Amino acid sequence: DSEYKGYIVLDLSNEEVLTLFNDIENGINKYNLIENQYIIINERGKRKPQEFKYINKKIEPLKLPDSKVIKGLNSQQRLALDLLYNKEIPIKIIIGGFGSGKTYLATKMGIHHIFNKGNYGKMLILRNPLGSGEAIGYLKGDKSEKIGDFFRCVEQYLDVTTLKDKSIENYVEKDIPYFIKGLSYGSKYVLVEEAEDMDLKILNLIGSRIESDSCVVYCGDYKQAESKYINQNGLYQLINNIKGNPLVGIVCLEEDVRSEASKVFC
Repeated sequence: DSEYKGYIVLDLSNEEVLTLFNDIENGINKYNLIENQYIIINERGKRKPQEFKYINKKIEPLKLPDSKVIKGLNSQQRLALDLLYNKEIPIKIIIGGFGSGKTYLATKMGIHHIFNKGNYGKMLILRNPLGSGEAIGYLKGDKSEKIGDFFRCVEQYLDVTTLKDKSIENYVEKDIPYFIKGLSYGSKYVLVEEAEDMDLKILNLIGSRIESDSCVVYCGDYKQAESKYINQNGLYQLINNIKGNPLVGIVCLEEDVRSEASKVFC
């Protein structure tokens, strides 16, 4: 409950909303907002919340991709889309429980950046090869065959029908952290899946590979961390170490949007 979520929620009257904006304009930061933090305002008398971001000591509206590309289902998802859409913030952290849409949003925005915006040349998906339950033992095949199934959680959102004549295999790479030491990413949208199953050393290693024309998106959920990472969770530590840096954005997705049945298991 004490985790940094990347946003605050305010229930304000119209007068209090005007005061908030005036205060920020005059250099008064009543709520101790930090760089790239988001604000969700529930204004009394209005049915829908309003979402803003605190950037360069100003409160600004969100900048979202066209709704035909992807549309947020709630306030938190809209905050995440603003962050994922912003090329000026190269380090993005999307946390949240199962069914909250973190991997879906991150994957779809990666495709949009590569194929529609031309911001990156490829997508690189990284995941520590840890699973839940019993291992099935020795697997035949080369490295790609042995680790392939660990990436199904991302591949399910790679909609090849939107890529026309382009082969998805030419634009998506998959690897595990063990093999990236000493590498530079180049022009890549780096998606780190199940980041809760990595310690701080691994997460820092991944981030240290970023170049000027690449970005990294960490997706994870503390509650789903495997046992060896529960007590000293690297993702939790990373957030506390780098929050407030102008190159870093963080959003926590708290609502399960998968189905009513899946909410039973929260």
